[in-house]
Parts: sequence; C-alpha cells; structure tokens
Amino acid sequence: MNTETSSIYNVKNVHLVNLVVVIIVSLLIFILTLVSDGLSASIPVFVEDVVIWVVLTAIYFSKLRDNVKALIFSLAPLLAGTMAFINNPVTDVGNHYLIFISIAMITLYFHNKLIAAHQVITNVTFIFIYIISGPKLLINPEANIWSFVYILICTNGVLALLYFLTKWGKGTVNEAIRKEKIAADLSLKLSNSLEEIKNSSNLLNGVVINFDKSINSSKEAISTMNTNMQEMANGVTEQAENISTINDKMNIASENVLKNNEITNDINSESSKMVEEITDGSSKIKKMNTQMDIIYQAVNASFGTVTNLQDKIIEINKYLEGINQIAEQTNLLALNAAIEAARAGENGKGFAVVAEEVRKLAEESSTTVKDINTIINTINQQTTLVVDKVKSGDTAVEVGKKLLSEVSENFSVIENNMLKTSKRLEESSEISNETSREFMEILENVNSIAAISEQQVASIQELSATAESTNADIVMISNSVNEIKTLSNSLEKMAH
Repeated sequence: MNTETSSIYNVKNVHLVNLVVVIIVSLLIFILTLVSDGLSASIPVFVEDVVIWVVLTAIYFSKLRDNVKALIFSLAPLLAGTMAFINNPVTDVGNHYLIFISIAMITLYFHNKLIAAHQVITNVTFIFIYIISGPKLLINPEANIWSFVYILICTNGVLALLYFLTKWGKGTVNEAIRKEKIAADLSLKLSNSLEEIKNSSNLLNGVVINFDKSINSSKEAISTMNTNMQEMANGVTEQAENISTINDKMNIASENVLKNNEITNDINSESSKMVEEITDGSSKIKKMNTQMDIIYQAVNASFGTVTNLQDKIIEINKYLEGINQIAEQTNLLALNAAIEAARAGENGKGFAVVAEEVRKLAEESSTTVKDINTIINTINQQTTLVVDKVKSGDTAVEVGKKLLSEVSENFSVIENNMLKTSKRLEESSEISNETSREFMEILENVNSIAAISEQQVASIQELSATAESTNADIVMISNSVNEIKTLSNSLEKMAH
C-alpha cells in the first residue's frame, strides 16, 4: 500500500474499524436471529460469529501484508452474504446489503488496486451464487438472466466509480500530503532557523562581551608589554655585552683545548709505542721461559745420567774388590803350592813352576785391580763433584725457571695493564677530541648568540613601535565590536 497514503490514512486503524464493523454487523445478525427464530436457531449463528471474530482478530495481530489483511476483512461480509444466499431457503434482501458493506469496507482503504481485486472477486461470487441458487440472488422468482446482468452492471458501475474515485482522490491526497510535508519541513526549518538565530545572537552577545573584555585586557597587556619590551631591550643589550666578553674568553679557552688535544694525542701515540715494546718483550720472555724449560729438562736428564753413572762405578768397585780378594786367595794358594812342591823334592818341581806362574799372575792381577781401583776412585771422586755441580745446576735452573715464570707473569700483568692504560688513553683522546669539537661548536653558537642578541635588540625596538600601532588598532576594533553588539541585540529582538 502507498506509503504517502498510509501516512494520512493509518492502515492499522482502518483494519481495526473494519474488524469492529464485522463484529457489530455479526452481533446484530445474531440478535435478529434470536428475536425472530428463537434461541435454538441463533446458537449456530453465534458460534459462527465467535469463530469469525477469533479468526479476524488473529489476522489483525498477525504479520500478514496490509493488502492481504484488507482483502480478508472486506471479504468477510461478502462471504457471510454468499453463505446466507446458499443456506437460507428464503431470500433476504439484507444479504445484498452485506455485499455492499463489503464494497464500502474495501473503499475505506482508498486503494484503487484493492477495489479492482475486490471487483473481480465480487463478480466471481455473484456468478457462483447465480449458478448455485439463481432466484435467491435476484429476489424476484420471476426474474430472468437479464435481471442478473442488470445487477452485475449496477454493481460493477458502482465499483468502477469507486475505483476512479480512489485513483483520482489518491493523487489529490498525495499532492496534499506532499504540500503538507513541504510546509511542515519549511515550518520546521524556519523554526530551527529562528532558534539558531536566537542561539547565535546569544552566542554572539557572549562572544562580543568576552571580546570586549579581551580587548580591554589587550590594551592593558600591550601597555605592560611595551614597558616590558623596553626593559627587555635594556636587558638584551647588557646580555649582548656579556656574551661578547664570554666570546673572548671562549676563544682563549679554545686555544687551550686545542693544545690539550695535541698533548693527549702525543701521549696516546707514545703509549701505543710502549705497548708494542712491552708486547715484544713479553713475547721474548715467553720464548726464554720455553728455552729455560728445555735447559731444565736437559740438566735434569744429565743429573739423572751422572747419578746413574756414580751408581754403576760403585758396583764396579764392588766387583773389583771381589777380584782383588780372588787374586789374594790365588796368591795364597800359589804360595801353599810352592811349599808343597818344595817338600815333594824332584817330583814337585813341575808343580812348583806352575805354582810360581800362578803366583805371578795373581800378583799381576792384584796390581792391575789396584790400578783400576785407583782410576775408578778418581773417576768416582770426579763423578761426585760432577753430581754435586749438576745438582747445584739443576737447583739453580729450577730457581731460575721459577724466577723467569714470575717475571713472565709480571710482564703479562704489565702488558695487560699497559693495554688497558693504552685503551683508556685512546678513549681519553677520543673524549678530548669530541670535547674539542663540542667546544668549537659551543664557540660557534656563542658567536651566533651574540649576533642574534644584536638582532633581538633591533626586533624588540620594532615590536615596541608595532605595539603602539596595535594599541590604536585595538581602539578601532573596540568601537566596531560595540556596533556588532548593537546589531546582535536587534537580531535577537527579531528572532523573538
């Protein structure tokens, strides 16, 4: 259903009106039946009425489309009239009026398409009633088909007129709705505009009042600012002189910083050389320590060899003593043999010769053993001296090794400390260089500040002149604000 039409004709209200009409008409039919035919005949009518009320009420509260609801509500009287034509043996003229009530109910929706649909359904219903029970529809038993055609023509004529009435009337209503909407929009816009004008006037008055206060404050502020600027100019002039003095001292300090930087770099260079020499010395000491280990091992091996040799000489002396004892025993045996040979006389001469030879051999062996023993004792004495000296050398080498190890460790500590010192000196040199660069930047900034201070003096003097000119402009603005305030008051009166 058209939304513009539904805005002025509330479709739900039309549904409610039609529902009430159906209930009232059905209730009246029940009362007429009760009065005319009695209670027994009216009870089925009442039951049918209750069923119709429940069904139509459920449809009213359902979510069916409004067009469907409109057709159902308007067709209820048409259906009741049709059932009356079919079921009642006697023709009642009231049944025709139920059909016209149905037509009137569909017309309430002011929708030409619904009327057209209702017209089709009405024609089909009339034809159906005429086929089932023709004379009842025509009321007059003597009427023929042409009377039926006449009824169709009249009914369709009424429906056609209602169709065009709703169609043309809907256009008029839509136009009225459109103009009413435009008027309402214009009225709302005008009301909003007046409200905005009123609010803007109030806001403008508040702004003007605040602006007037601000202007007065600005006058005082500019006057104070002018005085402060003059004092600032004097302060900046004095500051420029102080900065100039600082600049001179900074130049002297910069020369000292550069000299200190050169000295630091020289110390760093000498430290690097010293680190190289200490590193080289540490390397040599490590090599010397290695050689000392080799000497220690060689002396230790010599000491072992000499000690072993001394032990072997002692064993040789023991063997020589044994040989000497054997020679002495042999000499005694030879002497005894010579005595026995002398006792034997001629028979013992040969044996005496042999005994003499054995004795000589024993004496020679004893002499040789004594000579060897003398040489061995000499070697043993010299070996003892060598052992003592090798032992002393081994002890000295071991002590030297410990001392050299301690020297190497001390040199390593010195090397590490020197490396740390060199690293610190490098860091100090970098810091000194960085400090020098920053100091030179500060010096440049001080020079810039001195130039800026001179510019500030000139700028402050210009600002002072501008402030005086601005004060005159503010007086003019104050006069203009008063005029705006007067106009705002007039605008606020127009808004009321």
